Amino acid sequence: MSFTRIGLCALALAVPGTMSRTPDFAFTTRGGISITTSGEARYGLVEATREMPRFFSLTLGTTGEAGAITFTRLADEVPMAGKYTISPWGKPAVNGTGFQALFVAGTAADPKGVFWGESGTLTIRSTRPGIIEGTFVLKARGFLAKDPENENVGVTVHGTFTARGGQMVATVTEIES
Repeated sequence: MSFTRIGLCALALAVPGTMSRTPDFAFTTRGGISITTSGEARYGLVEATREMPRFFSLTLGTTGEAGAITFTRLADEVPMAGKYTISPWGKPAVNGTGFQALFVAGTAADPKGVFWGESGTLTIRSTRPGIIEGTFVLKARGFLAKDPENENVGVTVHGTFTARGGQMVATVTEIES
């Protein structure tokens, strides 16, 4: 199973709902690319398929923002309040206790780069029906769209979120190999 596929599916499947009047998240990057953005945050579970187990997805940025981050973890439920480790991409934490992260800089119309989480923390401060709130620090490594051969560009992303969601965010019906 490819965790790259899981992250990309989660990012692609974070379908925006009704836009809120105030931003649900804000984050700032430093390092290989500098971005400050805010927008909609969503969370939910993605149903298991034959190729992929069920997982939790928290996506910050869906359409129109200057970047998006997806945090995923193998899980059958929404995580409780607590501090979680971000594991290196492709090496999920034992027993699904941590998160994987994928940061896509830019928009579909104007891509800037892709960065895979290496370390950091995601802190869920509170959970209540339909809403989770928290903060994160993500250290990631990847490439800029203008130089995709150099996959050693580092970024650090700091942010906050109030994500809206439910029990099921999507069902993956097919994955191409």
